[in-house]
Amino acid sequence: MIAAIGGAAIAAIVGNIALGITAPKNTPKRDQRDLEIMQYGEYNSQFVVNIAGLVVVVMCIYKLEHFIIAHTLYYALVANAVLGGIIKLLAYRQGFYPQ
Repeated sequence: MIAAIGGAAIAAIVGNIALGITAPKNTPKRDQRDLEIMQYGEYNSQFVVNIAGLVVVVMCIYKLEHFIIAHTLYYALVANAVLGGIIKLLAYRQGFYPQ
């Protein structure tokens, strides 16, 4: 398991370096709208982790297996990332009008 984690970390580092080398140098900088959409997506997708945290606490109270508890928390983090990406994509595609 430690080898898998270490391998994933090394692969992420090497991939990031490779993408940094091959990326075009004239990419536009982020503007205020980009930053607001990023914040909007992260803020609105956090409720998944909050609800899952409460579910995990209840699971711990009832002393369920550690395997089930860990997977529940993992799936909550995955759902958070996916939902955040969908929210950001919709904000870009449909228009973003902050209140």
